Amino acid sequence: MSLYSSSNAEVADTWANGVPLLSSNIFSKDAIAWPLDSLPQVHADHRVIPLMWSQALSGTSRVSGMFYIRGLPADFNCWRDMGYPDWSYEKMLPFFVKSENTLSYPELTFRGKMGPWENQIFSHTTWPIIPHSRRVHGSSIPS
Repeated sequence: MSLYSSSNAEVADTWANGVPLLSSNIFSKDAIAWPLDSLPQVHADHRVIPLMWSQALSGTSRVSGMFYIRGLPADFNCWRDMGYPDWSYEKMLPFFVKSENTLSYPELTFRGKMGPWENQIFSHTTWPIIPHSRRVHGSSIPS
């Protein structure tokens, strides 16, 4: 296996950097993620968009707090259309299913039930503004 590093900087091997949610603290002196502004975006009224960039071993799970989110089917199918047929959503779906153990919707066939990655949708709302927004807008967004 080869490992590529884009810098000669030392890796901050601290206790906080070993905890996924804490390791993304951009205000820490040992931060592994930093804010970055985009170039002005032509199709967004020339606005500058705030972004994040990072340098960390283990990939983006180190920065995202180990949230598990599948990519969009359209993204996978775009890779297929660029000449990578084995990366289509249809070909990747069995790997997603095999890796998952869904706790929320076991009846769905596109979710796994025996994999090592437990995932679920929590029934409580962690963002208090969401129920209020639903009432104000008359939204039918499910909880």
